[in-house]
Formats: sequence, C-alpha cells, structure tokens
Amino acid sequence: GIAQTDRRTKRHPSFPFKNRLFDRDTLLLFHYDVNFLYVLSLYARNNAVQKSAWKTKIRLRFRSEIQDWLQQDYDFYAMKARQGVNAEKYFKAHFQEVLGKTYTPYAHNGIYSLALEKSDPDHTNEALIAQLRRYFIVEPCKLGDDPAPIILAAQSRDSEVVVTDGKDGVLMVMMENYDTKAKNFVTGKLANPIKFTDSDKIILDNREKISYILFHTRNKDNNKHLFRIQGSARLLSNAAAQQEGYYLISKNYDGYLCVEIDQKNELDSSSLNPSNENENIKVKDKSMRYDAQYVEMKDLKR
Repeated sequence: GIAQTDRRTKRHPSFPFKNRLFDRDTLLLFHYDVNFLYVLSLYARNNAVQKSAWKTKIRLRFRSEIQDWLQQDYDFYAMKARQGVNAEKYFKAHFQEVLGKTYTPYAHNGIYSLALEKSDPDHTNEALIAQLRRYFIVEPCKLGDDPAPIILAAQSRDSEVVVTDGKDGVLMVMMENYDTKAKNFVTGKLANPIKFTDSDKIILDNREKISYILFHTRNKDNNKHLFRIQGSARLLSNAAAQQEGYYLISKNYDGYLCVEIDQKNELDSSSLNPSNENENIKVKDKSMRYDAQYVEMKDLKR
C-alpha cells in the first residue's frame, strides 16, 4: 500500500547550517506514493490487529530507509566521557564546536551520538574528532546499532594517557617492590604521606591539577605504573585517612594526600620518563628514599 516514489527527486532535506544534522530546525522530507484505496480498505475492515501490524511494519520501514539515507551522507559515532571528565561541563565550554553535532538518543546513560557530514564542508571533522578523543571514547556506530558493547570493547582496550578537564598534573611516588605492595591497593584508596617539605608544598599548591599517580623505582627501567585519579586529591589527617579506609603507603605521619584510583585500568606509561635525571626531581643521594613529587605530564614525556 505504500512505496518510495519513482520520481527523480524523492528526498528533500533542509539544513539551516552545514554539518549540523542535530540542529533543531533540520527537516528531512522523504516522498512516498500511497495506495489510498488499500489504506482505506484496511481501515474499513475494522480489524485492529491488521491495522496495528501495518502501522508497525510501515514505521520500521520508514526508520530503516531514513537511516540508510542519512548514513550515505554522514558518519555516526558513539561517545562516552572518559573517567574523570564531566561531559556536561565539556559541552558547555565547547558549545559552538559541538552544536548540532552531538545528541543523546540512546537509552544508555552517558552515551552520546556524534554525526559528521562526510563531505566535511568546513574541513573541521578530523580536528574535532582528535579533540573529542582526548576527553571521550569515540567509536564508529551505525544508526540502529546498540552503542553499549561498542563502548565497552573500546574501554577494555583503552590505555591512552589523556588530559582530563584541563588537569595534567602527576603525583610521582617512588616505590620499590611495587608488585608486592600493590596487593594492598585493592580498594583503590591510597594515602601518600605529606611531610610539609618544599616538595610537599608544591604538591599541595597544585593538588587540584593532579589527574594521575605514577609509581616508579629509582632506576631507569620499565617498572612503572600509571593510573588515572578519580575526583580530586584530598588532604586528610592520619586518623581521618584510616577512618575513611585509605591505605597508608607509609605510616606514622600527621598528614596524607589521599587519592582514589581504578587499579584495574592501568594506563600506558611507556612514553614517560620518571628517572632521577628528570630536572623536576632533585635528590641529594639517589640511594635514599625521597618524597613524592608533583610533575606535569608534558615534563615526563620523552
């Protein structure tokens, strides 16, 4: 009873802005020819089951054909904010870059759809995706596909070091015998002693910028472990840290800088250089244990 028109022009899109499919004024008009007598006879039978089945079939057909149409002209992606990134704040800060390009059509909380015109009229698609991937997991996802398993698979293989919410501070903790001590990190709640030295004052002054914690040894080797910090670092007393269930890396100190990490998701630290030769780490005797250091991620890159 209904079919796409055989006219040469059967699609009539109206886009007030280029490359902004999700703009509120976007209009998609698809031209069909309807056999009116068939539809009239269907309703004249007064058969509720037949009418309902016909409506369902036609709606699914419209949906499928419009999806096919859009996917000829657009690339679609599923996006989810990386750990530590506030998606709402990001969208507010970068409103003009993502306006009309991102949408939340999914039932899955926190997963967004990104649509980019294949012709890339402003030549900005590549730069936008590169920018978004610093803060979001961005994976191709066709219209109609479930984005949840796609995002989950990407998260399982994702070990990229990213700057979250503009914070790129690293709390460097020298730790020999890491594998043995890490067994005490099961809760992910760690308390690093603060001795209020000059180095510790730098850490405290920059604690709002700390997004990572890096465990390493005295020597230049590959025994280093990098994790992203959840939330913000907190300064707590000895008693308060123990009461809240933080593991004390060293005991019997008055104050501790407390952080929470996801130990199951270790990040790739192969490009980082935490050796004692780093200009940000000043040690009088390299054989001695030294205090934790605050370093910016860019200063650790080889």
